[in-house]
Amino acid sequence: MDITIKVYEKDKKTVKKECKADTVDLEFGTVRRLMALFDYKNLDNATLLSLIFEEWNDLVSILSEAFPDMENDDWDHVKMKELLIVIKNIAVVAIKDMLSIPTDPKN
Repeated sequence: MDITIKVYEKDKKTVKKECKADTVDLEFGTVRRLMALFDYKNLDNATLLSLIFEEWNDLVSILSEAFPDMENDDWDHVKMKELLIVIKNIAVVAIKDMLSIPTDPKN
């Protein structure tokens, strides 16, 4: 799954740049920190939005690992409705990747 985040100009319409998530290389610690922020079983958009505001600094740190091309100031120009989708997609990809890990005890 391609996960892209858009950074907008001050006019809020023009896309300044797009950054792709480096989800293939997400470390377990990054995924664990993201999952620790959210109770993914009961996650709806209102709850997610509330958690984003409460945990903003940690979330930016985590997302910066997933989006290495994002600069600190870029986060100020990301639309919240798009950010919600990105966070959910990263969580989905991370969970799918963990579920696809072989469990053969011989490995």
